[in-house]
Amino acid sequence: VKRSQTRYSETDFRARLSVVFLTFIITGIMAILSTIPVMTKIRDMYYRHRASSSYDSLSIGWALGSAEKLFIVLASFIFCVIFQLTASMNDSIYRGMIGFWGFFCFNFAIYSYFGQAFVAMVEPSATAIILSSVFIGLNNFFAGLIVRPQLMVGGFYALPYYICPGHYVYEGLVVSLYRDDESVVIADEGSDFWDDLGCTPQMTSVCSGSVNEYIRVFFGGDFGEDHIARNTIILGFILVITRLLTWLALKYIRFG
Repeated sequence: VKRSQTRYSETDFRARLSVVFLTFIITGIMAILSTIPVMTKIRDMYYRHRASSSYDSLSIGWALGSAEKLFIVLASFIFCVIFQLTASMNDSIYRGMIGFWGFFCFNFAIYSYFGQAFVAMVEPSATAIILSSVFIGLNNFFAGLIVRPQLMVGGFYALPYYICPGHYVYEGLVVSLYRDDESVVIADEGSDFWDDLGCTPQMTSVCSGSVNEYIRVFFGGDFGEDHIARNTIILGFILVITRLLTWLALKYIRFG
């Protein structure tokens, strides 16, 4: 199903990139903050059961990792379907749906599982919330929108940019959503996009390029379709790390 609008101004398209950014940040915040009070009760219950030798850290770790899977998948799917049907983000409601949903699932799971890990690692819920706030802030700042990749790569902020899960999620969402999109972006005179296209004020026709060209220029060539597989592997590795942290904390740390 094609959308009626297939031409965007630079301002309009930047707004769409911002909306994609806000979707994974806001839902991630909701996921991690809603996890903390539930995980606190589960952790305290586990300590009582471990004291009575009812079950060990491996059992609770496995349960915590698997119990939310169906919810994460279904909640992400419902959100993505409604988002695509109502937000008019690209030239087709079906374009990039599977990839967008996949990276959205990764984001939902990573935020939820980091929330579990923080609760398992520190005793007060307030401290877990502070750690979550730091995690949220890193994903906000280093995802690639607030500060673009070309301003971080090769400099002091390259390390946090490359270790931040939000970078890989955001790139995956953007690239999946606009891969093979036939829409065009009309260049603003004097912008980086205008210069990249080789436009001049003497041109009689409208200077425009594809949305994929705009994404390449906007993110300094650091966001691309050829990174999809890499991002998937890295996010999968981060999920494994969060599960390992939770299991180790439950096994070797006990409060009270």
